[in-house]
Amino acid sequence: MASGMIKHETGIYEFKDAKRKKPFLWKQTISGELFKESFSTFKAAKKAKKQKLEEVKQFGSIATEFKEADWLELKQARERLGKAKLSRKFSVLQAVDYCISMHGNGAESRSLHDEIEDYLAFQEKRSSASHFKTLRTRLRKFARSYGDMRASEVSKAFLVEYLQDLATVLKPHTVHNYRSNLRFFFKYLVTHDRIAQNPMDQVDTMLLPKIESNEEKHPISANQVAAVMAFAEVEFPELAYWLALQFFVGFRVAESKRFRFEWVDKRQKRIVIPGWFYDSERSEQVQGTKTKDEWAMDAVPGNFWTWHDKYGKDLGYVIDQGEATRLDDRFRDNVVRKGILPNWPNNTKRDTFCTCHLSAFRDPKETALMLKHTDTSRLWKSYMGCILPKWEGRALFQIYPGGVNF
Repeated sequence: MASGMIKHETGIYEFKDAKRKKPFLWKQTISGELFKESFSTFKAAKKAKKQKLEEVKQFGSIATEFKEADWLELKQARERLGKAKLSRKFSVLQAVDYCISMHGNGAESRSLHDEIEDYLAFQEKRSSASHFKTLRTRLRKFARSYGDMRASEVSKAFLVEYLQDLATVLKPHTVHNYRSNLRFFFKYLVTHDRIAQNPMDQVDTMLLPKIESNEEKHPISANQVAAVMAFAEVEFPELAYWLALQFFVGFRVAESKRFRFEWVDKRQKRIVIPGWFYDSERSEQVQGTKTKDEWAMDAVPGNFWTWHDKYGKDLGYVIDQGEATRLDDRFRDNVVRKGILPNWPNNTKRDTFCTCHLSAFRDPKETALMLKHTDTSRLWKSYMGCILPKWEGRALFQIYPGGVNF
C-alpha cells in the first residue's frame, strides 16, 4: 500500500491528498478479475464493492463449473470475446455470460421436466442402482403432473399441497422420502443458479404426516449379522472393514465411503473425525445435529478393534472410491441370492446398530454420540418399539473376525 493512502477495509483505500475530488479508491480482485474505481465518499465505494460481490456470488457456481468442467468451451469463449480478453486475467464473469449464451435463453426457458432430466443424468453415476431407480420413479412422477411449469414458479404452498395429496395414498415414511428427493433436486437447481432459493427449505416436516416411532425400522439379529460378516470375509474381504464401520460403529454408507484409516487411533481406542468431514453436509442438517467441529468417539465397541487389527491400514480410504457403489450392490445381491438374508431392508445396518447399542447400554447420549448427533430428543422415540433385552443387544458387539463369540 502506498504511503499516501489509508486502508479502511479490504479493497477500499483513501488518498491523503486533500485536492482529490474522488479520494476513495476501491481496488480488488474478485474471481480473477481486477475491479478498480474512485469515489467521492467512503459510502459510495462500499456500496459498489457490495454490489459486485453479490453479483459474483450469484454467478460464482456456474463460473466454477464452467471453468473446471468445460475447458474447451472456455477456450472458444476467449476467442469469441476477442483478442483483448486472451490474457490470463480473462474475466470469469464474461465466461459466465458466454456459458449462459451457450445454453439458450437461460434458466427461465427451461421446464421442470427438462430440469429433472438434467438432474437425473447428474445423479445416475453418483447413486447406487436401486437408489437411482427409486429417485427416477419419484421425480418423473412429479414431472408427469407438473413438468410444464418453470422451477421458479414452484412455491411452498404448491409443494405442501402436492405432498399432502401423496399422503392420502402413501405411507408417511414414503411421503417424507419424496420430500427429501425434491429438496435435493431443488438444491441442485440453486447450486447451478437455475433458481434463487430452494422452495423445499420452507416446507416444515410438521406440515406432513407424522411418522410413527418404530415405522420402517429394519434391524436384523446378531446371528444374521454374524452370517453376513462371515460371508464378507470369505467372498468380499475388501468390504469387511466397511461393513464393520456400519454394523459396529454406526456409520452411514455415505460416511463410510469417505472414511479414512488415519482417523483411527488404535493406541487410545478412539476415532477422531476432523471438522471438515461434515462441512459439505451442514446445510442439510436440522439445527442441533452434526454441528460439532470435531467428533471424538471414545467409546467405540471393543469388537471393532479386532476387525481393525485384521483389516485396518495406516492410510487411505477404507474402500475404493470408484468401486464402492458397485461392490456394495453386488454384495447385497449375493447375500440375498445365497439365502443368508431373506431380503436386504433399507437402512438395515444403521437400524441394527442403533437398536442394539441402545438396547445394550441404555445410554441415549452415548448412542447419539456414536451416531454423530448432539440431539437425543428423537432417539428413544424412534427406537422405543425396537428395544431388545440387554443380552441380545450386546450380542452384536461380540461378533469377531472368523466367527461369533456370544
